[in-house]
Amino acid sequence: MATVLIVDDLPINLDLMRTLLTHHGHRVLEAGDGVEALDRIADEIPDLVVTDVMMPRMDGYQLVRELRAKPETAGVPVIFATANYLDHEAAPLALGYGVRHVLTKTDDPGKLLDVINAELGGERTCTPVPIDEGLTREHLRIVNTKLVEKVRETQRSEQQFRLMAESAPVGILLVDAEGQAVNVNNRLATILGRPADQLTSLAWQDAMGLRGDGELAEVLAGRQDGLIRNQWQVKRPGNDRWLDISLHNAYDEHGRMLQCVGVVDDITEKTRAEQRQRELDHRLRVAERLESLGQLAAGVAHDFNNILTSILGHASIAQETAEAGADNGAVDAAVAESLRKCLDGVIRAGTRATRLISQLLAFGQPDIARPEPVDVNAFLAEIETLLEPLLSSMIEIVEDQDPGLWRIFVDSSQLGQIVLNLAVNSRDAMPTGGTLVLRTRNHVVDADTGPLAPGRYVQLTMADSGHGIPADVLEHVLDPFFTTKPVGQGTGLGLATVYSIVRKYGGELVISSTVGVGTTIDVYLPAVDG
Repeated sequence: MATVLIVDDLPINLDLMRTLLTHHGHRVLEAGDGVEALDRIADEIPDLVVTDVMMPRMDGYQLVRELRAKPETAGVPVIFATANYLDHEAAPLALGYGVRHVLTKTDDPGKLLDVINAELGGERTCTPVPIDEGLTREHLRIVNTKLVEKVRETQRSEQQFRLMAESAPVGILLVDAEGQAVNVNNRLATILGRPADQLTSLAWQDAMGLRGDGELAEVLAGRQDGLIRNQWQVKRPGNDRWLDISLHNAYDEHGRMLQCVGVVDDITEKTRAEQRQRELDHRLRVAERLESLGQLAAGVAHDFNNILTSILGHASIAQETAEAGADNGAVDAAVAESLRKCLDGVIRAGTRATRLISQLLAFGQPDIARPEPVDVNAFLAEIETLLEPLLSSMIEIVEDQDPGLWRIFVDSSQLGQIVLNLAVNSRDAMPTGGTLVLRTRNHVVDADTGPLAPGRYVQLTMADSGHGIPADVLEHVLDPFFTTKPVGQGTGLGLATVYSIVRKYGGELVISSTVGVGTTIDVYLPAVDG
């Protein structure tokens, strides 16, 4: 068994060589460069040295020069195992230093064992070997050449990385252990809407909404390998973005964290398209329910209206008969008064039922209409006399109208239903008072990217400052017969009727609400010429 000192600056190479030599019965000493090797040799002279050539602080040639200069180490055989020199490059200079064998690290391991056995079986000298100054100059020339090659290779690698990073369709950033960005590509700057020089240091964390993030802190501390955030929403004034973020640590051969590499993909358009599709799917389901329920409601309303007409007719006849009987003495006056009051109750209830029938008919058969060109601004001015008594005196109506508003083709009574139903909902949402804004605007849709088809529309907005609608309730507000009002105070047909009418005219209803702030309902109806 021989004692072999292996010298290499890469731990993976030391591991491989140690495994090979110990497996074949050799005792192994290790060093990371020439300086460390000399320290090990000062403690114990090995039987053989296997060393890399290019290493930090002291390379293999200088290590051999030091060994050959001392009697006690002059005869220690040395083998070069290199990944940076070719045989014909290293062999001439190696022979000048007394190194007879130069192997590449890609050679078969058996070849290294054969060379080791050959060197261990050879004769050793104890006489210092003088090194010709010409060899020293040649050594310096070769080392300089290799360093220049390494610099050029590094520059090429850096240029290739930069080209790859700048050509990537995703944002890329490199972050140090302190959490500061040391490099970002232009795509990331575009995604985050900031110049690249404003994303260095810790600014990238603010731009991505990750400042103070606990999981990021664990990653940067090396206690967690990475961080993944899917559909991560980043707030930007008037233009929120959705990102897929992936951060992963890179480690050196000793397991120390070098940098954190981040990849950021902008999925905003994809996310918005999915949201639009979900909204369209929901509206389609609502429209299908409205259509089937509308047909049912229209049939029930028609039959019930016939029955109700008979009830109200007989109640009126009975009331007239009782009054006539009281006048001619055929019916006791007290009995006649009692009958009159009872029949008044029947007629009032029937009248309320008549209004409900009207709602059901409007919901089920909105096609029963007489549309005509309507100026919405003028219409609102006329209907305001109906709104004032309908709303609380504590509610202020604010008008914001476009004087150049286009006209729409609609039945005025159905437009009145839309405005009055929405006004009643706003009133009920502001029991202690507030503001109801009536706004009109022209609206043009150029692309088929949402619920509205391309074209010209008149936008009627009714925005209140009420208590708002929770998200779980907002999903159902267009469902027929859905209401959050106490029993007896709502039929659940108001918004369903509005939506049914608007859809029949080729328009759209958009509802947005924030709890504690209020609700805004935008009614879009197709505009007409003239």
